[in-house]
Amino acid sequence: MLSSKTAAGEAFFISNESPITFRDFCLAVWREFGHYPPFEVQLPEALAASVGYVAEWITWLTGTQTTISSASVKDACSVRYCTGQKARKILGYKPRVGLEEGIRMSCAEYAERLKARAEEPKSSSARFGALPIQINTLKAPRA
Repeated sequence: MLSSKTAAGEAFFISNESPITFRDFCLAVWREFGHYPPFEVQLPEALAASVGYVAEWITWLTGTQTTISSASVKDACSVRYCTGQKARKILGYKPRVGLEEGIRMSCAEYAERLKARAEEPKSSSARFGALPIQINTLKAPRA
């Protein structure tokens, strides 16, 4: 139900409020683009965090970079979602699409953008990500 509070100047999360782990979200997006990991290793979270801590120490000792850390394990295992409570209360917002359908629709739209971008004619400046700019130089009049 709409409240009497105004939405002017307010920030809102528009969400369907479906909790999901970051890893599961990534897998769902990858699946939409036809990527399936060739294998998956499942470890207890405590063991994975321990491996992350060891990798951090090795990184510190050797000065190299690691692909796993205690923070990356925490991120992968955390369940996250944005609450739409404020949007429901002030705007009367109700989600119309579930998480799986929203991921499918978003990925399909993004794939269309990528396809359109790939079909655009390529100029030398566009290939390098530069904006096409014309530079005019002015010559000082001769005395």
